[in-house]
Amino acid sequence: MPEIDIDKEPTVFILGAAASNPYGFPLGPDLKQQILQFPDQTVKSVIGENHPATSSIPKFKEALTHGDYGTIDYFLERKKCYRELGAFYIVSVIGGCEHQHALFPQREFYADLFHMLDLESESTEIPPISVVTLNYDRSLEQFLVKNVEYNCSDSHEEHALMKVKKLPIVHPHGSLGDIESVPYGQVTQSPASVHEATKRIKIVSDTLEESEEFQKAKKVIANAHNLIFLGFAYHPTTLNALLSPHNLSDKKVFGTSVRLSPERKSQTESFFNNAILLGGNLPCSDYLDHLKIGRQKLLRKKAK
Repeated sequence: MPEIDIDKEPTVFILGAAASNPYGFPLGPDLKQQILQFPDQTVKSVIGENHPATSSIPKFKEALTHGDYGTIDYFLERKKCYRELGAFYIVSVIGGCEHQHALFPQREFYADLFHMLDLESESTEIPPISVVTLNYDRSLEQFLVKNVEYNCSDSHEEHALMKVKKLPIVHPHGSLGDIESVPYGQVTQSPASVHEATKRIKIVSDTLEESEEFQKAKKVIANAHNLIFLGFAYHPTTLNALLSPHNLSDKKVFGTSVRLSPERKSQTESFFNNAILLGGNLPCSDYLDHLKIGRQKLLRKKAK
């Protein structure tokens, strides 16, 4: 198995829905079900009763219910006429899942990453790590800031927060907003903030290349030595948009594959010319331990 040196080699963690699932956020099929169950009147009150999109809600939910669509993303990719309405439902559901209590105690990949950054060391620099997350939520950003407050010594807290701000976290599909301007868990508190959030998110069917964040994601991926996909579904459209222009022969590529269908697994291996090391049934944190960069290895190293 190829070795990974996160202290010296530029490494990008590319996150899908399953990476934030342990912190209270739905996987694709669950998001679809939560949208179907979400109160229509709540969305109407946010959009505005007289907005033309409200009249489409019954047909939107009927098509989403009876069509052969495993996820809302695939549905909106095929049914672009519901793109605006779908965005309101996505923001309403995802925004309603932002609960700080669900982030703690520290665990899973977020805890792994926290320890990789070695925030209390005397160095003012962090390892050459970047995060590209396809998720709209801001759970990782919130976790890192609050976990410094909860777990770093008070004498190192300011120093650790300075280092956290150096970690590039890129949302190529957009996000619900910067946590400094839109506090965590507050997106759905007013119609105005929901409207603003819907303007910021991108879905698979959008022209992603026009997004500034998408261009940032492509740049950090281009400069990486290691690509590590965590909780990722390997949607062909997303893979092509993010990676097809790049030469992957000079990169080491790894990825989790829990509940990945045989067909999607075969497509993914073919896309990477069988050069991706998939993790079988290992969830994110266990897979990182398997790669010898997980939290348990880092804690043992610190204890020596």
